[in-house]
Amino acid sequence: MTNQQQRAPLPLGEFVVLMALLSSLAAFSIDAILPALPSVGASLNVTNPNDVQLIVSMVMLGMGIGQLFWGPLCDSKGRKPTLYLGILVFLLGSVLCMTADNLLWMLIGRLTQGFGIGATRVVSSALVRDTFSGRHMSRVMSFVMMVFIIIPMIAPLVGQFIISLSSWQMVFVVIGVMALLTTGWFAIRQPETLLAEKRKPFTFKAVGQAFHEVLTHKVVIAYTLGQGCVFGAFLAYLVASQAIFEQTFNVANEFPMYFAMMAFSFGIGAFLNSRLVIKYGMRKMVYYSLPIYIGLASVLFVVCLFNEGKPALWLFMMLSLPMFFTINIMFTNFNSMAMHLLGHIAGVGAAVVGSLSTMVAVLCSVVVGQRFDGTLTIFFVSYITLGLLTVALTLFAHKACPNLDD
Repeated sequence: MTNQQQRAPLPLGEFVVLMALLSSLAAFSIDAILPALPSVGASLNVTNPNDVQLIVSMVMLGMGIGQLFWGPLCDSKGRKPTLYLGILVFLLGSVLCMTADNLLWMLIGRLTQGFGIGATRVVSSALVRDTFSGRHMSRVMSFVMMVFIIIPMIAPLVGQFIISLSSWQMVFVVIGVMALLTTGWFAIRQPETLLAEKRKPFTFKAVGQAFHEVLTHKVVIAYTLGQGCVFGAFLAYLVASQAIFEQTFNVANEFPMYFAMMAFSFGIGAFLNSRLVIKYGMRKMVYYSLPIYIGLASVLFVVCLFNEGKPALWLFMMLSLPMFFTINIMFTNFNSMAMHLLGHIAGVGAAVVGSLSTMVAVLCSVVVGQRFDGTLTIFFVSYITLGLLTVALTLFAHKACPNLDD
């Protein structure tokens, strides 16, 4: 065992903050650029406004693809080397974005960013799973989300401030600096959690066996698809959020404030989950959240039908805030339930769970986002549809594995 592996684990508070910062690098790279999307589109001569949404979607697509590579590497070479390589790829993508002079190069840069930053999701999930399991893992993940949510709340404000002083290219400089500072803290303080004797060989046969084990585990796949459905509902909103507040509600200048309110609702969901999951269990937290989510989406759908697809802003916010915190509760617990069953292959498990759920979410966001026409009816139709599909997946998983929370 190396000296690094003999080091004591981090105090819980520091561990939570560090995992949150690692996880939030992707969120910051997405959310900080949102206020600048109109400027980026104009600078890159984008003619279809909905095409600008791809600048967000490509990061998520890159993450989905990247995790399939970083997972096996994480189980083979360790958590820390995997993160370092991922951050290098992310920084390369940031340079491509800064220097892009057309939409194609911007999308290539964002895809590269996403591929690299996928390592942070795999590594952080694996580190949490190395240290915790079951309800306690879900509780720690909720703590991580509570700290994590600060970044999406402030990122659009940071991005708006940067472009008011400089250009949209400078946003990518700030993103790169944040990645370097977080990686430095990680390198100095976080011990390696994957012992040498537990590492898997990085061969096609070994990796293939691990992937086969995950992909043929019906309960894991059901929870992963459920996670993808609820994440897809959120991502559909995220990619179109700037356009929604500008075109639907005509409050473009106040967009960062409303975006922060939505992000804060995620923090409420994380707080409630951290307090309740130990008592009620992961599965019941999903059961309690799903009807609320579907019910609120249904009310907003009916409101849209009677208001030409444009609900009043106050009503949209009043109903969307609780709906989004239920999404957080479901997302956290679906991820924890899937990973709970994959502790012996946490890296590959995190890769498949993260990649598959992200791919489902990206597909949902592209299909819905490209149909945005200034009205919101399509969003709430998709939310109800995804919610009902999630109900079916949850019931299937419960029948196949009734004692998961015991």
